[in-house]
Amino acid sequence: MAKKILFLLLATLTSSVFAQDKKPQYDKFKTGTYYTIKKRSTDTIFYVRDENSQTEYITKDGKVFKSFKLKLIWVNKSTYILRNEKHTNNSSKFIERDVKCKIIQTGNDYYIVKAKMKGGKWMLIKFHVYKGEFKPNEN
Repeated sequence: MAKKILFLLLATLTSSVFAQDKKPQYDKFKTGTYYTIKKRSTDTIFYVRDENSQTEYITKDGKVFKSFKLKLIWVNKSTYILRNEKHTNNSSKFIERDVKCKIIQTGNDYYIVKAKMKGGKWMLIKFHVYKGEFKPNEN
């Protein structure tokens, strides 16, 4: 009987340790540089984020051709809102409404967001951690 109790205790502890490893690591992605690659395109979008803002750089053939800055409002540890703030590079108004984003999965070098603009459809976006220093070469 004691062996069964010990086994159950060890099994419980082991499963709780592994379960903790799978918990999303939201704080890890609050600041940093990330990127996504647009489907059916050679465009890459870089996201440079600090605690209060996110600047997005859309690149084509390695050169920035559009960028804009968004205000970053954290609602809770996994949900944030992106709000249009400032345009650069003569970009047109790219984001007209707030975008609600919810981090639904994290990994060692990526996170996945479910994002929606008011009146729009939910989209899933995978952001990869950019390992290096991103220096935009805006025209």
